[in-house]
Amino acid sequence: MAETSVLFSEKNLTLCATDPTGVDHHNVVHSSRLLGLFPLATTRVTVYAGGTVEQPGVERVTLGVVSLVAAVTLATGLAVQISDQVINEAFKPEEYFSYFTIQTMLANLAALIATGLYRLQSSLDTVALNIVRQALFAYAVVIGLVYNVLLRGLPTEPGEYVSDIGFPNEILHVIIPAYIVVDWLITPHNSRLPWRSLGIGLIYPVAWVSFSLVRGNLTGWYPYDFLDPREPAEWAGVITHIVAIALMLTALLGLAMWINRLYCRLRGL
Repeated sequence: MAETSVLFSEKNLTLCATDPTGVDHHNVVHSSRLLGLFPLATTRVTVYAGGTVEQPGVERVTLGVVSLVAAVTLATGLAVQISDQVINEAFKPEEYFSYFTIQTMLANLAALIATGLYRLQSSLDTVALNIVRQALFAYAVVIGLVYNVLLRGLPTEPGEYVSDIGFPNEILHVIIPAYIVVDWLITPHNSRLPWRSLGIGLIYPVAWVSFSLVRGNLTGWYPYDFLDPREPAEWAGVITHIVAIALMLTALLGLAMWINRLYCRLRGL
């Protein structure tokens, strides 16, 4: 496959084909698009016929490494929390893995690893990866707000195990959600999100709430008190919380899209 190396700054763009006769110029990314995708000065990339861009710059590699560090931090928090509960004979996997936070953190773990590795190998983001990150951005804000505003400091149920190790909880409810939000805000976006991503981001929360309510009705156990119709507010309280969180999620997904499209507009994408 023919290869074209590109070296450019804010004012200069140089194309050097290793094998000029083998380059299909219709399949090479146009120089004006490259300048929009890579605004940092003196960035070297490689463009293959078919439009594949390689050789990420220093900024991109740094963001990839940080993403992998965040993944290790999250994995450590989950491992310590689970191990602690297992040691103290308090681990109930059917309940532990039913929490929105835990399921979302497992998704974050996979996304952080994928994002980190992808940033180390490519200078471009895929639309699919950005759709996942958009949804996780919205979930992260909700997790941080709900936990720190509604759940932090609440008394535990009688007989419920309370760990003396507090940092895993902070990792799951504060550190990682904050990182997910900051990463979305400061990472240069180079692929425009489609409008359908708003609906895609709501699929998981709707499925999770539906499953939690059905399961709670059958077993009597709800992952969060605000989903329990046996509480004083009954179903009115449950519905109010669900609608409020759904509206918040929709607004956050829209905010994430606006940020993405603002980046892309500024880069002429």
